[in-house]
Amino acid sequence: MEMVYRILWVEDDDNWYRAAHKTIEYLIEDDLGFKLHVTRAKGRDELPVPSIWRTYDIVFMDLSLVAPNDGSDGDGGDIIRSIRDHEVYTDVIFYSQSGPKVVRGRARDLELDGVFCAGRDDNAFYDKVKDVIGNTIRKVQDINALRGLVVAEAGDVDALLYEVIDLHYKKLEGDEAAKFRGEFFRRLEEDAAGAAKELAKLSDAALDAIVGSRLTTANHLWRATVRISSARTGLSEEVIELIKNYQEQVQRPRNELAHCVAMYDERTGVTTLINKRDPDKNTEFTDEWCRDMRRKLVQHRNALVALRETLA
Repeated sequence: MEMVYRILWVEDDDNWYRAAHKTIEYLIEDDLGFKLHVTRAKGRDELPVPSIWRTYDIVFMDLSLVAPNDGSDGDGGDIIRSIRDHEVYTDVIFYSQSGPKVVRGRARDLELDGVFCAGRDDNAFYDKVKDVIGNTIRKVQDINALRGLVVAEAGDVDALLYEVIDLHYKKLEGDEAAKFRGEFFRRLEEDAAGAAKELAKLSDAALDAIVGSRLTTANHLWRATVRISSARTGLSEEVIELIKNYQEQVQRPRNELAHCVAMYDERTGVTTLINKRDPDKNTEFTDEWCRDMRRKLVQHRNALVALRETLA
């Protein structure tokens, strides 16, 4: 789930497309709170390469299309068949001026799965789109997806904060530049002074107060857990090694996801996570990367549960 909602829209009528696009844009951006990205094609010959078809959240497909330039026969149903033949099972809204009954018959003839049929009448089309898109969003709109969405957007906003400060400072000269830098540094000093005071209060505090302090980071918790696991008997070497690698395999990727900017290449369908602070740590956000990350999360959770059981 991300802030951009991507539609592959195959429609050859310019006037109808422009009018319908405005309605869909209002639904996606003003009502549902996403940014709309539409890739439009007038027929088969204008379709993007098959490797990026699965990157779309939904497909809008007109039944009747102008004959493709390659001389082949075919309509919207044949294009959907091609999409399914490439093992892309994205939901499709299949529509026609002739009405949903005709479209449904064509979908049945081609044995198309995951197809929602609609007429081209403005109200009927909009109602179908609203229902289906709402359903596609609800399917991924759980708390974990929302956490990911917030992390991703916060990363983008953080990057903008850096850019705004950098661009502003480069326009300043002399005393103005010195004043801006000085104010920024004084804020850091104030925060550090506050942290020092809090740290002094914790010198004689109970452990739970220290662990619960805002000064305690996830890195502190990890280091303490490494010491605990190394001293425990009954833990396998594999579990101990996993805990030692937690910072590199879980915490670091988590922090990078929180602060990176996602750049999507429409030509290749690949999203790259851009690390503004260290370009050498840019990561391609691929299915393989996601699978590997999920496996690591499960492994580390199991390792920590195993450690907890030795302490119970």
